[in-house]
Amino acid sequence: MDDSPPTLLVFEDARHEMLPSWVIMCFTINVIMGSGFLGVPYGFLLSGPLLGTLVVLAVTMLQWLAACLLSQVISRANAVLGADNAADILTPTLTPLTLSEADSAARQPRAGPLALLLPSHTTYEIPMLCRLFIGRWAERLVMLSVSLYLVGSLWSYISVFAASMAAVVPLPGLLRHHDSLATCDIYQTDMHGGSCLTLYYFWVLVFAIAMAVLLALDMREQACFQCTMTALRGCIIALMVLTLLLGERSDFGLEEEEGEVPTDTPETPVRWSGLSTIVLIGVFCQNFQMGVPSLLQPLKQKSDFPKVFAGALACTFIMYTILGLSAVRALGADVDPSCNLNWSSYRIPMITLVVSLFPALDCVSVFPMNAIFLANNLLAVVFQRRWHAGQVGRKTRYSYRFACCVPSFVCAFLFPSLSKALDFTGVVGILLPFIVTPTLFIVSLRACRKKWGVKKFDDAESVGGLANFGCSSPIAITAFAIFGALLFLYTVVHGIVNGF
Repeated sequence: MDDSPPTLLVFEDARHEMLPSWVIMCFTINVIMGSGFLGVPYGFLLSGPLLGTLVVLAVTMLQWLAACLLSQVISRANAVLGADNAADILTPTLTPLTLSEADSAARQPRAGPLALLLPSHTTYEIPMLCRLFIGRWAERLVMLSVSLYLVGSLWSYISVFAASMAAVVPLPGLLRHHDSLATCDIYQTDMHGGSCLTLYYFWVLVFAIAMAVLLALDMREQACFQCTMTALRGCIIALMVLTLLLGERSDFGLEEEEGEVPTDTPETPVRWSGLSTIVLIGVFCQNFQMGVPSLLQPLKQKSDFPKVFAGALACTFIMYTILGLSAVRALGADVDPSCNLNWSSYRIPMITLVVSLFPALDCVSVFPMNAIFLANNLLAVVFQRRWHAGQVGRKTRYSYRFACCVPSFVCAFLFPSLSKALDFTGVVGILLPFIVTPTLFIVSLRACRKKWGVKKFDDAESVGGLANFGCSSPIAITAFAIFGALLFLYTVVHGIVNGF
């Protein structure tokens, strides 16, 4: 490695074995599904089952298109960096990008005809793509939106953990009850209120202590663990759906009479007043744009990426829809904003424990990864280098990770409701897939056509199979970006008017 360019560093993951498509699909499902699926039934309640299903379906299709567009932008960046030494305008990358995989052993620059390939030797993160095709100012603006989105995600994980533990695990002396041991559902008390919040805050503190320890550890790729978590998610949702379909309201500790709902009845198929809520929940629940570069890198058969993303999104859409429709049908207006809490009083204690605690335990595993990911991107912008290339000390890494978590814990203390976290994260989540990605697609297309010529470049994309995943004409993608901007404006105005 001594003869490598001084500005380019070697990435250890380049020596890792490539993974088959089904494993990457499991990774994708895990990236997509976090705490967001717990808010889908509540979104279906507010928007109506029909409108909720249609909105989530539309968001799913658009998220797939955005992921494919970003993959195409990554292939263009790989071609640009293969033709020119662009290290002077980029955050230093982790591998000699001017070398192809086939020629890396000989350390010879890539030559020959234009080839559009998805890289296996590194990842091309969204801020880096913005800096390459747009400029430094775009890198920083996108980094800001990434930070806001991930802060909202971390906030939702804290809320789910603390609310779930408060509803299931009894602790003495923290509630003003006649029982020495008591639990409570923060969504079933006035203003989340009274002493129930004390128990919630206690579990937030416990979570903070646990994360302070876990954040000191670096991530390691664990394919078996990720596949196991995918299977467990499917089993938990199947258990929730079965208890909803086969059980009675009394099994959940509810009266037979349904409570009042904001508009009409729970069976009302369309409630336009809940449109903004279900849009934001849908965007957050199906958003995996930040993970696309990392998911593409270890994929063995790169041409399978449209099928991998489509399969993962289809699985999550089916699980979300079945769970949402079943919960609204069985529980009506009593659906909690964090639906796992509806099982806190279920008649079978073991089911109560499994359903209520799994999301909390899942957050323990997901939170550190998202916090580390946020810190990595921030360090890349601040230091203009990648911390895991050995250029930043462990103490600095830990400090950035811990600092990235502080805003999320503040939000979790001030706004305990999961629905508030999903609203905030959903608004910011619109930016990356619906505005930034189509903009990158158009700008990169113009840059590459200018560099190689329209016919030569379009033929190269066609031969590579990267332009055949669906509608990718410049006019259609421009319309996509305009739609994303209008959607973002609508959700922001609606949130301001209704106080989020």
